[in-house]
Amino acid sequence: MKSRAAFLSFFAFGLCRFLCATPAETNPSSHEAKSFRLRLAVHSGGCVRYNKPVEVAFDPVALSRQAGLSTQPKWSVVQLEEVDRTGRVLVADIPFQYDEIPRPPEISTAPVALVFLLKGQTPAGSERFFNLYCAPVQDLPRKPFAPSPVSVELLADYQGEPTYKINTPAATYYYHRLGGGFASLIDRDGNDWISYRPSGGFEGDFRGIPNIAPPDFHPGRGQNHRESVLLSSGPLRATVVSETRDGQWACLWDIFPAHARMTLFRKGAAPYWILYEGTPGGRFDAEEDYWVNSAGQRFPVAPYAEKNIWHGQLPDPQWVYFGDTKLKRVLFLAVHEPDTALDEFWHRGSGGMTVFGFGRGPRKDGWQRMTTLPVHLTLGLLETDGFAEASAQIHSAFRQLSVTIGPAVLVGNTGGTK
Repeated sequence: MKSRAAFLSFFAFGLCRFLCATPAETNPSSHEAKSFRLRLAVHSGGCVRYNKPVEVAFDPVALSRQAGLSTQPKWSVVQLEEVDRTGRVLVADIPFQYDEIPRPPEISTAPVALVFLLKGQTPAGSERFFNLYCAPVQDLPRKPFAPSPVSVELLADYQGEPTYKINTPAATYYYHRLGGGFASLIDRDGNDWISYRPSGGFEGDFRGIPNIAPPDFHPGRGQNHRESVLLSSGPLRATVVSETRDGQWACLWDIFPAHARMTLFRKGAAPYWILYEGTPGGRFDAEEDYWVNSAGQRFPVAPYAEKNIWHGQLPDPQWVYFGDTKLKRVLFLAVHEPDTALDEFWHRGSGGMTVFGFGRGPRKDGWQRMTTLPVHLTLGLLETDGFAEASAQIHSAFRQLSVTIGPAVLVGNTGGTK
């Protein structure tokens, strides 16, 4: 009950506050009070990483006590630098985001989180190292994070609902705050890969992501939901939480510069599905659209009309991407947790929409098939339609990094260790 009450407080107050810094604005040596340093080791895992976001959840108060600083109740990250294995500084000023708003307790019990980008290309099976400095919170103005790759605007109405417009370098996302789903995903050229409209069925209001049933996390379907809460608004990650009114279902979206990730962290007793219903390349065209699975199988969509639906179990890992032969850009969706549920593809003809369902089975046997909790869905637009390149970028996006946090080390006013 305590964790439930903690999560509901997000909706009761709707308060979002985050601290972000351009690290060069301050240095541990400039603080009169003592500071501490953490060594972070970031492990790339079994795949190449491309500008991968790194997320570190930790408790600075507990770590300060570990360093022998037991009297300071409130801390902030003041500097992040990349170092080599020996501690030699490689990059002194790493931009970061420092969030003080706790995430729902089902996801994390850490009071704060740090987000930064693993810049460039990081080989598979490698490690990179960072020094993270924490100091007592200072009542000093902070310089803006420049540039800010992720930003959020509040729109009073977009296609019938109040909306979060989330701007990133890769795409612009429009998230219905009551429906709990994306109504539009617009690429750099202005093409909308969802194209939700308040009416029109297959040509409008059936479209959306993630379109989870039965809780109806779907644009335009906000009747049984609490209004979504913006927990963090950038500059490297925007975070939105959505919940049904009865509290049985809840999901969280993290939007990064190059992709978005959903965590379904609470569900009722019923099984569910996750759908992409939309318009690859901006308009559904049965003669030009296609989809590809993680085994490299390419499916032209034309044969799979309503009376010839494709059913099957996706190969592991369970991801797909959708494209239009006129474009070199694709939209991928990846479910992190493997399952044995059937998946489905079909469409309603040109002018309609793609219908792809993770965990969607034949009607006669019951539609919703997924039962996993939690489940994670990562999606994004890629500026390539080649399978090898797309596959590498998809794995970089959805496969988790591991981060090892070293012991807290006291540093003095000169920045040296005690």
